[in-house]
Amino acid sequence: VSQSRYEALDSLMHLSERFPDNTNLLNGIAELALQNGDAGLALHFLGQSLSILPIQSEAEFRMAGILETRHDSMWLKIMKNLIQRKNDPIAASRGYYLMGVHLANENKLKEAIEALGKSISLNYTFTDAYIEKAILLLEMNESDQAADLLYKALELDRKSADIHFLIGEYWTKKNNNEKALAF
Repeated sequence: VSQSRYEALDSLMHLSERFPDNTNLLNGIAELALQNGDAGLALHFLGQSLSILPIQSEAEFRMAGILETRHDSMWLKIMKNLIQRKNDPIAASRGYYLMGVHLANENKLKEAIEALGKSISLNYTFTDAYIEKAILLLEMNESDQAADLLYKALELDRKSADIHFLIGEYWTKKNNNEKALAF
């Protein structure tokens, strides 16, 4: 499977030479590069896509996430730009999500929970925000609040292994192994 992903990436990169202005193609190449573990290549293609069409909240979100993990301060500018898009609640939600994850990494848990709450309030279908907030609540021994979030997320995405796993962890902490095993 891994070899076929590399072959697909190579084919798409050749295709981008014929269609250098196709932002969907460029973003797809970036996503495949990330799946192959090549964040540098992903950044290259995201940057190329954003130079053609600067307002693409998903591409901006992916780029900011990569830059934040690389400790590149440019992620902060992108995050702020996303948050400021009041007419695009999905973009603003992604910005608050990025802020929340960053604050959590800085061990500023209460501020992180607040930012993730804003993310959820702007986009109630953004299950990643529910998951991250629930993880922080579990760390703060607020397991019942975490479980409430996880069950809401489960209603939105019944197939998420992360959500099932975390609910199982919740029930393990509650010493209910039967329910834990079910998840």
